[in-house]
Amino acid sequence: MALGKLNVSLLLALGKLNVSLLLALGKLNVSLLLALDGT
Repeated sequence: MALGKLNVSLLLALGKLNVSLLLALGKLNVSLLLALDGT
């Protein structure tokens, strides 16, 4: 049970990290596209 709870919390932490990384990459891609369009 303890290991199961640990695994769940690790998965949730990794999920939040993945989401924030994807959001950061998405914002970076959008700003790059806007910069390229402006030229």
